[in-house]
Amino acid sequence: MTQKALRLATALFAAWLAVTALPRAQGSGEVALRAAMETENVKGDLRAAIEQYKKIAAGTDRAIVVRALLRMAECYQKLGDVEAQKIYQQLVREYADQQEAVAIARARLAGSNRAASSGGVALRKVWTDTNAGGVSYPGGISPDGRYLSYAGRFNTAVILRDLIEGTERALNGGDWGTVASAISKGGSQVAYDKCAGVTGNSPDALHCELWASPLGAGSLSPREAFERLPILTVWPLPLGNGNLPPARRLFANDDVINIWPHDWSPDDTRIAVAIRRKDRTAQVGWVGVADGSLHVLKSVDWRGPIRMFFSPDGSDIAFDLPASDTTDDRDVFVLAADGSRETGAVVSQGNDAVIGWSPDGRHLLFASDRNGTMGLWAVPFADHRPHGASIVLKPDIGSVLPLGVTRSGALYWSAPTSDIDIEIVQMDLTTGKQTASPVKPIKRFTGTNTQPAWSSDGKWLAYRSVRGSAEFIGIRSNDTGEVRELRPPLSHFQGLTWAPDGQSLVVWGSDLKGREGVFRIDARAGQVTPIVMPAGETRAFYWSPDGTRLYYPTRSPNGATMHEQDLSSGTERVFGTSITGNVLSPDGRWIAGVRTEPPTGSAAVVLIPVDGGESRTLLRLNRTEGRVNNILWTPDGSALLALKMTGTTEMTSDDNELWYVPVNGATPRKLDVRLNRVVTGGQGRIQLHPDGRQLAFVSGRYPVVEVWVLENFLPALTAKR
Repeated sequence: MTQKALRLATALFAAWLAVTALPRAQGSGEVALRAAMETENVKGDLRAAIEQYKKIAAGTDRAIVVRALLRMAECYQKLGDVEAQKIYQQLVREYADQQEAVAIARARLAGSNRAASSGGVALRKVWTDTNAGGVSYPGGISPDGRYLSYAGRFNTAVILRDLIEGTERALNGGDWGTVASAISKGGSQVAYDKCAGVTGNSPDALHCELWASPLGAGSLSPREAFERLPILTVWPLPLGNGNLPPARRLFANDDVINIWPHDWSPDDTRIAVAIRRKDRTAQVGWVGVADGSLHVLKSVDWRGPIRMFFSPDGSDIAFDLPASDTTDDRDVFVLAADGSRETGAVVSQGNDAVIGWSPDGRHLLFASDRNGTMGLWAVPFADHRPHGASIVLKPDIGSVLPLGVTRSGALYWSAPTSDIDIEIVQMDLTTGKQTASPVKPIKRFTGTNTQPAWSSDGKWLAYRSVRGSAEFIGIRSNDTGEVRELRPPLSHFQGLTWAPDGQSLVVWGSDLKGREGVFRIDARAGQVTPIVMPAGETRAFYWSPDGTRLYYPTRSPNGATMHEQDLSSGTERVFGTSITGNVLSPDGRWIAGVRTEPPTGSAAVVLIPVDGGESRTLLRLNRTEGRVNNILWTPDGSALLALKMTGTTEMTSDDNELWYVPVNGATPRKLDVRLNRVVTGGQGRIQLHPDGRQLAFVSGRYPVVEVWVLENFLPALTAKR
């Protein structure tokens, strides 16, 4: 900032203080003004404060009136409402004698005009998720920008957050789960899905329904909703405020295993939905609010749309779809709400995703990486089709999930943020001591790297890197530190490990045609080959030492079982019940895992013989002693390393212990090794280098969600029209 700009900013700030903060005579107007400021700043209720400022602005004391008008404009600005500009214009036009207030109003108007003339936008963060449960899937924004709906990380309730007051409540709770939600255009209802069988079941066992709840319903806190989950066997009705009606089921069909509500029509009579049927057919359409009827408009790629938005006049629905079944790039389409026509609105060489509509319907908003980074764009729209060239509004917005555009033209979106990364700690298993402080070996795309995997010769460290919707495999040389990357043609993958030959990597996941299974990835070319496509769900796999057999657990409605697949003959053998954290011993004779033992709920680290026979218990923990989240074998197969979490139940913790558990029955011992901020769950794992002296783990805080609002883009569009 130049000295001239600094002096101007200082002068304006001084003028602002003179108008709003200096002591005044304590008349009735001053008392009312201070009461309104308390409502605004202490209680955080901007809309109530606006009503108080309006009453003060109707008075005759012009000095008090201009202060109330400035404060009211500030409230509107925080809400993303263009009414703020009208108030600044009123001050300039009608209160020339109040020079300090007019100077501030002119400065605010000038700043807005500069943003409009340059095509710039005002971007501010309105909320960072700090809840213990966390955000699993942000849903929608209310038309006034006050309320956000989202599914908690444990997917047990729809949570409604008041972005102004900073409070929230769960609209439901129970032994079902939820993912998607959308707030009605009238701001009075929330639509959401309710699914049974979300955890641990195959897709065939999944059953989802579409429900709607009054916006004012619900009194459970998000944590209470989660804690009630294990004991509730029926869906509780929302605890309404006043005479609010209860939640009601809009749609259910045994053939539909998923239904995701995306947006309400402007008149609140229809809800745009994406569905998936048992045969994996995906469709888009809408559900009638009055009778719950499903109107299918189009069958689509199994991956379906990420987002869908009704046009402001309700005649069209915009959505994005994969460009083909050989790429994860997407294009944007507009479909008539009666199914009579379809338009390719944004079709380009790149990744395009629908963001929403301008309130007047003259522009369709979308995100695109056509210029190398994911930016915000708008295409003029008229007569149900694009008219004119696309306009870039913001060149770099990153990976975002759009939440909607408010009546005033403010665009809300959510974006994940994380500091998760891979660390390596040096240690000596003989002495049980840590020999050096942990280091982070990967210097690129920090905050995105998880699932470390050492090659069998110890020369390479592979890992998974997630940037937005794209998933990469990084391979780092331990000798030179050089990193090369692969982007396998898979819609998602997990469980990264090396094949015994050291020339390929193996993951479980889904290909671009929606087929789930275990896949081999060439470590040089990145080519993908399916290995096993099991009938049930699998989330892990283990190679025999000679690379001829693959072991994996599956889950199905009939239970969890362990399988052995002979890769040369294709024959399969089921040899036991699956347990948590299965890992195969270096000699291929044992599978180690963690078994919960009823009725006490104690956890036992056990060995299961691959060729049959009785299991052996190596370590037992009661509920008060903690739980084991990761286990792995030492290179010589003489012991297991077990990561015991002793504190929080969250997915990241400093309260952990690393234990050495001999398989010969000797007494387990705690190692003097500390893994700070270790991450467990699907993103984290511990991996021991073949030399037995380097332990790779994932550290950081589990990804949280930030909610942002983009303002002033409507003037930018007007200026470029």
